Amino acid sequence: MKNILVVDSHQEYARYLTAHLVEEGYQVTAAFSCAEAIEKIQFTIFSLIFLDLEVEMAQINAMEFLEYIKRLYPEIPVIVISGHDSRELAVEAARRGAYDFLVCSLEEIRFVLRKSLERRRLGIKNKQRNPFENPKKIFEHFYTTKESGTGRGLAAANQTIQAHNGYIEVQSEVNKGTTFMLYLPVSKE
Repeated sequence: MKNILVVDSHQEYARYLTAHLVEEGYQVTAAFSCAEAIEKIQFTIFSLIFLDLEVEMAQINAMEFLEYIKRLYPEIPVIVISGHDSRELAVEAARRGAYDFLVCSLEEIRFVLRKSLERRRLGIKNKQRNPFENPKKIFEHFYTTKESGTGRGLAAANQTIQAHNGYIEVQSEVNKGTTFMLYLPVSKE
């Protein structure tokens, strides 16, 4: 199931959008501030994020938050929503990594939602063909080649093994399988 985060300080609109997306069959989480959204993305992998431009907190505005999300999770589409139709805002959002910029129309949101999730699914499908084109990437936090993966397992295992002065070696053949070899030093006590 697709997991979507709606970040909107207008609780009534966020609940309205959430209800419509749930009705469409999506799993939706709402956050009413950037701080709350940061907390939620630390514990959940989202397929897509809707970000209202009017969401702000003391140290960060929505555009800065958009950059923050794209720096941490470049593969997650972020759709910026606004009540103001502004070319300047749309260009700024695109420059900072937004997948799309929407003036709050439910039909337009549904269309772009389907399009962006399909694009992400195709990107994941392409990764599944050869996930080891860049083998070091598989050890990055939240990197996954599976639609339902969290990207936490290999990163945590690698971090633990490195903390004990070891390393992981990977051998993989597409459509055949993958072997992970764990090397840890032997203590001579």
